[in-house]
Amino acid sequence: MGEPSAYSASELARWGLLDAARREWARDQLIAGEPLPAPAVFEVLLRQWAQAQGLSSQADVTSWLASRALGPDDLQPLVARAWRWQQWCERQGAGRLNSHFLARKAGLDQVRFWRLQCHDQDLAGELYQQLREGETCFVRLAEQAVDAPFQVERVGPLPLERLGGELAALLRVSEVGVVWAPRPDGCGSWQIVLLEQRLPAVLNDGLRRQLLDELGELALQQALKTTPGESQRSSRC
Repeated sequence: MGEPSAYSASELARWGLLDAARREWARDQLIAGEPLPAPAVFEVLLRQWAQAQGLSSQADVTSWLASRALGPDDLQPLVARAWRWQQWCERQGAGRLNSHFLARKAGLDQVRFWRLQCHDQDLAGELYQQLREGETCFVRLAEQAVDAPFQVERVGPLPLERLGGELAALLRVSEVGVVWAPRPDGCGSWQIVLLEQRLPAVLNDGLRRQLLDELGELALQQALKTTPGESQRSSRC
């Protein structure tokens, strides 16, 4: 039995793939005007793509395309698609990058901190007094925690937005080196926290790429909201 050349929207919906198909369709509309890469760039992209697919020769590439009902003309748009999306995000988001960074900075700032968790409130209070008075430290307690009724961990650096709401709020206003009194952690334990280091977010290459991707995702979500309904476009995908 031959494979159909296209699948209906109802079939994709039944398989749980319609939302993904619409998302990629919308992405194609956004990058439609984005030029293909220069030959030298494409050669690099092709090598990376072939390696990721486990293809080691031109014959392998041809066979891979044929098995998916694709021809030689489909290779360059396929291989360059992610690159074109990145180029589109760069071009569209560059003017909004600084304002987006400032809006997101409070959650992107990183912290490194010590956290002690203990189920026994009285023991947690005793350990807090020892920490506050300098009779012990988190490093020493971490060494003892293997056989102790409490756990100690050094966490981070992590962006504040990746921490729970109450913990992030606590660390956001905490001063470095201050030991906070035991407080419930919401999971049946008491926790003692000390902020060791605060690392303000810096708009380096990695964070720049992350924020441009975020702006691209926002544009994609907006495009999906304005995607024509099934009555306005073909029922074949």
